[in-house]
Amino acid sequence: MSMFFKDSSTLLLHTSAKIDFWQTLSTITSYPINNHDQKLWLLKEHKIAISNIIKESNLIPQNIEIEDEKTIDIDSILNKYSNIKKIICIGKKAQKLYQINFDYLDIDTSYISSSNKISFDNKIKLFKKELGR
Repeated sequence: MSMFFKDSSTLLLHTSAKIDFWQTLSTITSYPINNHDQKLWLLKEHKIAISNIIKESNLIPQNIEIEDEKTIDIDSILNKYSNIKKIICIGKKAQKLYQINFDYLDIDTSYISSSNKISFDNKIKLFKKELGR
């Protein structure tokens, strides 16, 4: 799921928008996330764009691995949505793909772990810091 708005100032890149991701954003903003419209409203109100960094890939069933990932065109996104001034990669895979393909971009970029080993409270602190809340 990708969502962009003309006034988005932060782009969240992920490889899987997990439930705890939405719960974290809901906790930080105090906005409900019970349905698609509420998630859309939360993002729009807080000037957050979101996208899976992987446009397409091949799944190898016997290994349950993904290979040949093709990323979205972040250059075009930044040209179209020129208010985006920060990119936050959520998870190691998103960070790795960003670094391999887009590290040359001159934009404030950070990383937030998506690991289940990090407590919910720590994720909230990380998101607050990166979103400037």
